[in-house]
Amino acid sequence: MSYTTSINGKLDEVKVFDRALTQREIMMEMNSGKQQPVLDIGFDEGGGDIAYDKSGFANNGNLNGTCPGAATCPTWSTSENCVNGSCLNFDGGDHITITQSSSVNLSANSPFSISYWVNLNRVDGTYQAPVMKNAF
Repeated sequence: MSYTTSINGKLDEVKVFDRALTQREIMMEMNSGKQQPVLDIGFDEGGGDIAYDKSGFANNGNLNGTCPGAATCPTWSTSENCVNGSCLNFDGGDHITITQSSSVNLSANSPFSISYWVNLNRVDGTYQAPVMKNAF
């Protein structure tokens, strides 16, 4: 199965773990936020070209110059649809670049977990992939 469509909607609170979480850990994370992710981008900046990683691993996301072709970059939003103050709005052609590092070296051969909040603008029967590796 391949995913050719980028997300069309708002994205907030992205976290990546370097191992598969148990069901109990997922529930704890969703309720308490106490697990230690290797990537924790809350999109709380509300503006600018960098989405800062709060995990301590400095895996910051670059918004500047990451837009393919004539597409616009993701835009900041502070609407009621954001989880915590602000979020990023994607139009289906936008993305954020995070430089490869040993802390986010995700592969099909190693278990990992990703969590995020998403508010899709539409559901049209195509797969929308909020997180991809080496896709651009």
